[in-house]
Amino acid sequence: MTNKAISTTEARSRISEITDEVEQKKVIYDFTRHGKVVAKLVPASFSDGSLSPRLAEELKEFLAEHGGAMAKLAKR
Repeated sequence: MTNKAISTTEARSRISEITDEVEQKKVIYDFTRHGKVVAKLVPASFSDGSLSPRLAEELKEFLAEHGGAMAKLAKR
């Protein structure tokens, strides 16, 4: 899969072309503002079923804090 970066200003004027490229060629676009990535556009089919590292860590913290209560609710 190819990654490309584009400024939000340029993306605004080329969104249809960019969307076609993402859909057909499975390209991932990083939208940048002042040189920093602020958003990504990925194909809808882009999912390997795994959690992102950040989401996995947040889930781990949540379960550590609320896991007992969640287990009790699951038994109801």
